[in-house]
Amino acid sequence: MKIAPKMLAFGTVLVSLTFAVGACSNPAEKAIEKETGAKVKTDKDGNVKIKTKDGEAEFGEGASLPKTFPKSIPLPKSGAMISATTTAEGWMLQYRGMSAKDFTDVAAQIESEGGTSTYESEMEGMRSASYELGEFSIQLMLITDADDANESMLSYVVSKTNQ
Repeated sequence: MKIAPKMLAFGTVLVSLTFAVGACSNPAEKAIEKETGAKVKTDKDGNVKIKTKDGEAEFGEGASLPKTFPKSIPLPKSGAMISATTTAEGWMLQYRGMSAKDFTDVAAQIESEGGTSTYESEMEGMRSASYELGEFSIQLMLITDADDANESMLSYVVSKTNQ
């Protein structure tokens, strides 16, 4: 599966802004907004919301599923969503506290909904798979932390195939 370059670039900018804003006060948010054109909001819990002309993102324990995320795409039933990004090309969700079983379960959900596996790979500490489901391509990547299962991460990228 090919991830749209705009989505990757947008995600990179958003992650950079998140780290820059995470420790900033309101004046810093305003300076970033002025320089980048992004709308940046942080809350008292350290959650960050960023909106640009190319998309939106939320980072932190308060991240929620984007309203535009397709209802036909199965989601993990466990783990904590810690980021959600939306662009014209699709969505990227990240979950913390995921296990190999959680990965297998969400992959099985995708297949039970009619998803077709197009790629699978597994190596120490990482597992990935790609699927086609209707008009969408789905890429899953699990990175495990042998020392702390709560720090294991699942990246879930959904792209529109007509892009």
